[in-house]
Amino acid sequence: MVKNSAKLFVVVILVSSVTFGDTVLHYDFEDGIAGTPMNDFPVTQQNGTVGTADLSGNGYHMHAWDDYWGPLFSAEGDTPSGTGLSSVHDSHRDGYTLADGIRAWSPSTWTIELSFKLNDIAGWRTLIGRDDWTGIPDDIGPSLQVQSNGIDDAMRVAFATVSDEHYELYSSLIPVPGKWYHLAAVVDGDQLDMYADQFDGAGFQNIGSLTMDAGIDHSLRPTGNWTFGRGWYNNNFVDHVDGNMDNIRFSDEALTTDQLIQVIPSVEKAGTPYPADGAVDVLLDTILSWTADPAATQHFVYLLATPADPNAAPAYALSRVALATDVNDVGGVFAPAELNYDTTYMWAVDLGVDGSQPYDPNTIKGDTWTFTTISDPNIVD
Repeated sequence: MVKNSAKLFVVVILVSSVTFGDTVLHYDFEDGIAGTPMNDFPVTQQNGTVGTADLSGNGYHMHAWDDYWGPLFSAEGDTPSGTGLSSVHDSHRDGYTLADGIRAWSPSTWTIELSFKLNDIAGWRTLIGRDDWTGIPDDIGPSLQVQSNGIDDAMRVAFATVSDEHYELYSSLIPVPGKWYHLAAVVDGDQLDMYADQFDGAGFQNIGSLTMDAGIDHSLRPTGNWTFGRGWYNNNFVDHVDGNMDNIRFSDEALTTDQLIQVIPSVEKAGTPYPADGAVDVLLDTILSWTADPAATQHFVYLLATPADPNAAPAYALSRVALATDVNDVGGVFAPAELNYDTTYMWAVDLGVDGSQPYDPNTIKGDTWTFTTISDPNIVD
C-alpha cells in the first residue's frame, strides 16, 4: 500500500569530494584497472570478492559476485568528469554490500547521491536498491529504490520507513541515453527533495519535492543488502541497469547543494581559430571564432596588440579578458570592440565550467594565436 505519492514536474532550465557531516559509504571506483572485471574469477569460482573499496573508512566495500555478474571498471575517462574510472553495468552486472553496519543503516536524515549514465532508459532501471521486502502488509516491493521508472522514464525515489510508510517521489528529470548526471535524494525530517546536476552550466536544480506526514518517525526501514546496478521485487532480482555509475556516497545528514559532490567535467583546449593562426590582411570588422569542448560553459577571451618589446609579459593579460557571451556546444564567437590597421594581435581562449575563474586550476589554458590586420588604404607608400 502506498502511503503517500507525489509527482512534480519542474521546468529545469575534476571531481571535488569534500566531506560534510558524516559520510557513511563512498565509492569512486579509482582503485581498479580500466576495462577489467571487479572480480576476475569465472562463474565456476563464485567467491564474491571485494570489487571496490569504501572510502568512508567504515569498511562497507562493494562486492562483485564473479566476472560475469559483477561490475566492470570502465574505460579510462568514461566518467562525468572525463577522467578516471566508473563502474559498468551492462544489463546483468551489479554490486552489493555485505557488512552488517550498512545493512542496519536506518537514519531519519540522510543523503544518497551518485553520478550515472544510462544507455537504455526503457523499463525500470534501478541504480541503487535494497534487497528484501518492506515488511508492510500487502507490500511486496523493496525498502528503497533510486531508479528510472518504467512508466514515463523519469527518475524516482521510493522508500519504506520504520513506521510502515511507503513514500514515492517521481521527479521531472527524464535522462537522455548516454548522458551523465549527478543525482541526490535528500531527507531532512519530514521533507524529501531530489536534486540533479545535468552538467549544463546550471548546477544543481531541484527536480522534485515531497512533504511527508508530520509527527511520525520516517527513518529508513533496515532490511537486506544494498545493491548497485539492479533492484529487488517480490523475492527476485530485477531492473538491471545498462550504463555506468560513479561517485556513490551515503551521508547521515541532509546535505545542502553546495555540500554535494561537485563534478567538474574536464575539457580540451579551444581550437580551430578564425582567423587562422598567422593570418594576414585580416579585415577590421572580423569576428573571432573558435571550436570548443561541449563540456565548457565559460569561454574567457584574451586579445592584445603585439607588445613593442618582445620580452614584455605576458602575451595576453588579465586586464584584457572578456567572457564570451555568444557560446554554444560547438564553440564561440567574439566581436572585438576595435581593431587597428596594420597591427599584429595575439589572442587566446581559455575554457572553464560552472563558476571557474581565469587562472584558477579548473580553467583550461588556451594556445596563443596571432593575426595581422590589413594596411590602411588611405596611406600610400
